Amino acid sequence: KMSNMVEEWISQASAKQRSGRAGRVKPGVCFRLYTRYRFEECMRKFQ
Repeated sequence: KMSNMVEEWISQASAKQRSGRAGRVKPGVCFRLYTRYRFEECMRKFQ
């Protein structure tokens, strides 16, 4: 059960790490809800 959800931008490094975990640690899929442009041009490389 989820009681709270926080929306905030993450770094490119965090996004890559999360997508790598999906399906490896537990069953799951990573859906990125932003464009390639936003990922490459707007998101920080690291946190």
